[in-house]
Amino acid sequence: MKYYFILTLAFLISINIYSQNDSLSVSFVAYWEQGDVYDFKITKIKKQWKNDVLVKNDSSQYIAKFEVIEASDDYYRIKWKFVMDLGSSFNLPDEIKQQLNKKPLTELIYKTSELGEFIEIENWQEISELMTDVFKSLITSFSKNDIKNKEKFEAAMAPFLPMFTTKTGLEQFVFKELNYFHFPFGIVFNSNEVLEYEDEIPNILGKTIKGDSKIFFESVDFENFYCVLIHQSNLNPEDTRAAVIKLFNDMGLKGDELNNALSTFKLDTRDNNRFEYYYNPGVPALIETERVLLIDVENQHSKAIDKTIIELINL
Repeated sequence: MKYYFILTLAFLISINIYSQNDSLSVSFVAYWEQGDVYDFKITKIKKQWKNDVLVKNDSSQYIAKFEVIEASDDYYRIKWKFVMDLGSSFNLPDEIKQQLNKKPLTELIYKTSELGEFIEIENWQEISELMTDVFKSLITSFSKNDIKNKEKFEAAMAPFLPMFTTKTGLEQFVFKELNYFHFPFGIVFNSNEVLEYEDEIPNILGKTIKGDSKIFFESVDFENFYCVLIHQSNLNPEDTRAAVIKLFNDMGLKGDELNNALSTFKLDTRDNNRFEYYYNPGVPALIETERVLLIDVENQHSKAIDKTIIELINL
């Protein structure tokens, strides 16, 4: 009798422990239906300092409509419809802006997993054609019909072309806000835990860059299915240095002056991202991402901050 009592007690305790842990866990799973629509305001901010003097302060903004156009047991298809001024976003010359206005980019069609994890942009080739035309116009504009200047400019721009014209580049660079939007999906862990891991950050110019990352919850409102998730990452200095050197080599930049500069070159890259989510049904209320770059070259100190803010307009 005593043996069965102990077994029963152990079983009840195990149920209680499991229920407690389960009640503390948060699952980022998309509970969307075909026809669901949410509006967002996207803001991008870029700032640069040289020796503590602000030398660049650019920002751009657009409104996007997130619409579920297909929902199945295996995937979702999303229409990301927007009004975006690419000319202002990338500081393009007036003649290029006019070209973009004749054939504006207004929507992306992309696919996610059944959990809501970003998979791919489906109509990327249409966007690639537009961006390729923009690059051709840029080369013509800056070279001013000088063949030698055109060749130099083409060589300098060549490493950047994949960022704007390939499927991977468009997904990771031009429309990286989509990766931020879907970043938490597929994550399931205890709200009291801190998840630390070695990350691999995609690098369109070459090998992935390693980083020491961690994810944790700042707060969770289980009653309203609302939480604040923090993601922090420090990129490996040697990996980032190697990526920059490769970029310079690919651009054809050479000479003793460059080599001397690179010999003293240091780069520290840190990410600090905040995700406020209604984890059921799986909709962000506010996402704020920040990448800080600290650069030291030949006693010159520079700092750059790249921010993306995604705000829910309606729910």
